[in-house]
Amino acid sequence: MDWYVLLTYFDRKIGPRVYLSYPVQLIKEEISVIMADLLDQMNSEEFFSHSFNQLHTLNYYFEIPSYWARGNKEMLMISTIFDHRPSVETEKIIFSLCIEFTEWIKQKEGIYTAFYSDSEIPNYDKSGNDDSAFNRSHVKLWIEEFYWTVKEEIRDKLEEEHITLLLDKTDVLMTLNHLTQGSISLLDLKTWYTKEFPGKNFYKTMATLIKTQIVNIPIINGKKKSPFTVYISKEFKAITKLIITKNNLIKQFLKNKLKLQPFEEETQELHAFLQKVFSKTESSH
Repeated sequence: MDWYVLLTYFDRKIGPRVYLSYPVQLIKEEISVIMADLLDQMNSEEFFSHSFNQLHTLNYYFEIPSYWARGNKEMLMISTIFDHRPSVETEKIIFSLCIEFTEWIKQKEGIYTAFYSDSEIPNYDKSGNDDSAFNRSHVKLWIEEFYWTVKEEIRDKLEEEHITLLLDKTDVLMTLNHLTQGSISLLDLKTWYTKEFPGKNFYKTMATLIKTQIVNIPIINGKKKSPFTVYISKEFKAITKLIITKNNLIKQFLKNKLKLQPFEEETQELHAFLQKVFSKTESSH
């Protein structure tokens, strides 16, 4: 996945232009023109998407107060540019981070000076004014932080979705349930797994569970010693029990109620029932 962040602003002399990018790279003229044109069309704070030439952008236009700009406001737009269409979850993540960024920059007194070179500072403000260079470096560092925060949030979301999909697999869930009984040698676990799930790839499953740290191999003095044993992490032990309990409750509920009530009423009752069960479970911890 290739992507980067742009900050575009309205230069009072030449109009809208790209201020900086991260990771730092040479921005194609075509992209600069399109981003400048997008900024030029904005007149109120807004989050929006725009696609062109197989690129997909998520943009947030905002304004900050300024003593030097026409109309006493600097017009800015932070954009995240992808080489593919981002997911809805990614859009939500970037939207929330854009709001956080704009709130931060609006609260920085005099931050507008970052968008002016020393030669552009009005004569009446030049004496003793060294804020411009400092604020430029400050905005640059924040854009870098914005990029890495987005990257981390996207990675965490992908890991969360990956783990959710893993736990939906019967062989994975039953293996974890088996491990809740205690640690077991890798050989014994393979024997059990092969018997329960013939045709499934045991080593591929274990490699995935170990990589995601759902299952661990004990380390003694910095080395893994034979016979290798595996155990489920404490957090996933509790999660596994909750999922098994939930699945059993649903099966029991549907078995008892499915033929007695209209589906809509049944669904509402099931929802209320599970809320009650899990609220009691949470309060007991």
